[in-house]
Amino acid sequence: VSAITEVRPRIDPHDELERVQAAGVSVITWHDPAYPRLLREIDDLPPVLYVQGELTDDDQRSVTVVGTRKPTSYGKEVAGHLAGALAAAGVTVVSGLARGIDGVAHRAALEAVHNGAPYPEIPAPLKTDSFQFKLPISFVLK
Repeated sequence: VSAITEVRPRIDPHDELERVQAAGVSVITWHDPAYPRLLREIDDLPPVLYVQGELTDDDQRSVTVVGTRKPTSYGKEVAGHLAGALAAAGVTVVSGLARGIDGVAHRAALEAVHNGAPYPEIPAPLKTDSFQFKLPISFVLK
């Protein structure tokens, strides 16, 4: 918590929004009508979603893969297989972008929907202090 409160005064929300939009990423808050209906029903919903592409009705079929930041080899293998298979089947995979299982799921989903091509990195404008301190956000992988 202290790391978040320390960095908060240095973040200009308007500059952050411009950087995100320049990367072709949309920002959806829980106040936005586009915020997914089912996600509104969970107890600890993320206040902000970063979306590349568009959210559509098909995205109602989605899964969030989260887990430890220090996974075992077996955990990485299972998370990657599960996320990749779900993405290949048309299920939207949502990642919190944390290290560990989240990152494995992120890579596997992107590789699956890009037919095995190297996955794109997180857009550079999104690599800010907020990611370093793991604020409650999600990134929708399409």
